[in-house]
Amino acid sequence: MNTDLLIIGAGAGGISSAYAATEHGVKNVVILEKGESFGGILNQCIHSGFGSIIFKEDLTGPEYASHLFNMLNFSYTKIFFYTTVLDIDFKNRSVYAVNTKFGTFRISFKALVIATGCYELPLGNLIIPGSRPAGIMSAGAAQKIVNRYGYLPGKSVAIFGSNIVGLTVARRLAQEGAKVLCVVEPFPYCRGPLRDEYLCRTDYTIPIFYSKNISRIIGKKRIKGIEVSETASGSKKFNYIELDTLLYAIDLVPENSLFCCNDSLKLDHLTNGPIVDQYMQTSIPGIYACGNNVYIHNIVDFVTKDALKLGYSVAKFIKKFPHSFLENGKIVYLKPGDNIKFIVPQRLTINQDSDKLIEIFVKVKKPLGKVVFSFEFSDKKIVKKIRTNVVPSNIEKFTLLIKDFENTDSDNLCVSLSECL
Repeated sequence: MNTDLLIIGAGAGGISSAYAATEHGVKNVVILEKGESFGGILNQCIHSGFGSIIFKEDLTGPEYASHLFNMLNFSYTKIFFYTTVLDIDFKNRSVYAVNTKFGTFRISFKALVIATGCYELPLGNLIIPGSRPAGIMSAGAAQKIVNRYGYLPGKSVAIFGSNIVGLTVARRLAQEGAKVLCVVEPFPYCRGPLRDEYLCRTDYTIPIFYSKNISRIIGKKRIKGIEVSETASGSKKFNYIELDTLLYAIDLVPENSLFCCNDSLKLDHLTNGPIVDQYMQTSIPGIYACGNNVYIHNIVDFVTKDALKLGYSVAKFIKKFPHSFLENGKIVYLKPGDNIKFIVPQRLTINQDSDKLIEIFVKVKKPLGKVVFSFEFSDKKIVKKIRTNVVPSNIEKFTLLIKDFENTDSDNLCVSLSECL
C-alpha cells in the first residue's frame, strides 16, 4: 500500500493534520488509529471549555472532535480504525501495522505525521511504601469509567497530583456524588490551570494540600487509607486519611515508544517529544509531529493550530518529493536558559520561504511575578518581553520577526528569564 501522507493517530492532532494537508492540495491521505473511533482523549472529556479559539464556540470534547471530523475531505482521506502500528522504518519511509482486515501490512509514504498523543505516568514511577490493593488507578482511567461507562470508581476519593487531569476529575467525581477528600500535591504550587484550581476550591470546596506527599498506602484487598506527610522536611509526622479510592495524576508524557530507540529522529529530553522546527518538522525531512506528542498542551485548540501550521509544509514537501530533500537553509537552535523548562520549537529553519513571523512557546520552571524574557544570540540581543504572573501550568507564547535571525553569525538563540526588581 502506498500513500502521499500517512498520519498515525486520529485524535485532534491527526484529524487537523489531515484537514490542513488536503486544504493545501494533498490528495492521498491515510490515517491509522488504534482505537474504535476518532477523537482520542476528547471522547472522555464531556465537560465544556473546548473550541473557543478555533471554532469560536464553547464545546465539549466529543463535540470538538465531531467538528474536526466533519471538516475532513473523505474524497482524499481514508481512516483505518483498530489498527496498531508495529514499527516505523524511517530509512525506507514505510510503516508496519496490523489490523483485523489486512492482518500485518506495510504502507509506504512520502511524508509522515506522528500524532500519537500522550500517556499518564504510572504509580510505579514513585517510590511509595505499602501495598498495591484494589482501588488505585490513574485519574484518566477514572475519567473514562465515569464519563463513558457511567460508573463511580469509589465513594471516598483522594487524588495525588494537581495537573489538569487530576483537577478535572476531582470536580467530575464531586458532581456525581463521590466525596472528594483532598488533592495531594508534592510541589508548593498548582501544576494545573489556575482556573481549575479556583473552581475546585470555591465551587466544590475540595481542599488542595501543597508540599505534601503520600508516605504510605494502607490496605490489603482494597485500599483503606493513606498517610500524608510534608514533602521535603524529613518529618516523621503524618496525617492519616481514610478512603476507598486513590487516583494518581502524576504527569503526562508524550507517547514516543514507536521511535524513542531510533537515533535518526532526535528527541528533546526536556519535553520527551521529538525536536521540531517552526513547521513541526522533526530532524528527519518529511517526518512531522504535532499535538501532545511534541509537548503537553493544556488547550486542545493549540493542538489544532500546530496541525494547521504543518499543512502547508507537508503539501510543499510532497509536491517536490523526492527533490524536497535537497532544500536547506540556516538552522538556528533554541536553548533554554535560566528558569526555563523547555522551548518549542527547538530549532528554526531560516530560508527565503520562511514565514515573516515565528511563534515560540516557552514553559517556565516555577511561578513568578513580574518577569523579563530575554532572547539573545551570543553576538546580539534580539528582544526583551515583559510578562506578569507566569506559572508552569501555562505555556507562554511569543511572536518574533524572521529578520531578527538573519543578521547574525551565531546559530544558537538562548531564551532566559529573570525577575523584575
